Amino acid sequence: MSTTAISFTGQVLGAFTSGIVGICLFWYKRRQDGRDAFLLITADLRGKLAGTPKTMLKEFYEQSIPVIGQAVYRVRQFLNNEQRNALNEIWHEYQAQDKNLFGCGEEMLAGYLETALAGNPQTPWKRFADFFDKFDNCIHSRKPKN
Repeated sequence: MSTTAISFTGQVLGAFTSGIVGICLFWYKRRQDGRDAFLLITADLRGKLAGTPKTMLKEFYEQSIPVIGQAVYRVRQFLNNEQRNALNEIWHEYQAQDKNLFGCGEEMLAGYLETALAGNPQTPWKRFADFFDKFDNCIHSRKPKN
């Protein structure tokens, strides 16, 4: 084999290897960007929640549904099956929280008093924060914690 053939073969192998490494780095970066975008959305919602008065919590919840929904469906493609299933489960649980988060008048107040007397006050702010923690745990870990 001549040196030109060896040189050409080396260049082809080098280009092929470089291409494979480039594709792998591209997919890794894309996956990280998808996860980071989801985490930015939950962080933004946490910040908005902190400044939301009690009278506006229901509006906050209603406005968060489409925002989180879009984020969930965008990030799903970057998760493994366990993470995707856990995220879907938490997402469906969050969507069903309308009555649990806000209840109705006296019933809601009685629930707050009961949990406060038990030493574990579950305000709507705390419940929202717990959901945001669950969402983030699905994205951060390989095996999500519910």
